[in-house]
Amino acid sequence: MNDHLLTADTPRTGTYRVRVSGVFDTAAGAHLLRQLDAWARDRDTVGGTTRTVVADLTGVTAVSAAGLKAIPHAVRTVSRRGCAFTVVGAEHLLGRVPPAARPLLRPSEAVRLPEPVTSGAGSAP
Repeated sequence: MNDHLLTADTPRTGTYRVRVSGVFDTAAGAHLLRQLDAWARDRDTVGGTTRTVVADLTGVTAVSAAGLKAIPHAVRTVSRRGCAFTVVGAEHLLGRVPPAARPLLRPSEAVRLPEPVTSGAGSAP
């Protein structure tokens, strides 16, 4: 049973928005990524004018750490196509997630992925 609803639209030229409602868990995160993969295939095939992809979490009632793992993958999918990715409407969720996960829910911080940390020889890739 899905405890989430996901819809997509183009509220204005250059913006593709995916709205998530309900529980943002593993299933919702996977649904978000499938939606973005479909958007990416379409963009790669026919082109497009999208400059920004927005994940609107205004309707999210609960969030899990597993669901949040989709955000960095979404950023990569979108940024590989030269577009910006941002999260909006997540202010009400900030107190429900661990401090380390909060940057994923802040619009100005979700657009960029941190550079990978590399250590000396023998570290895992």
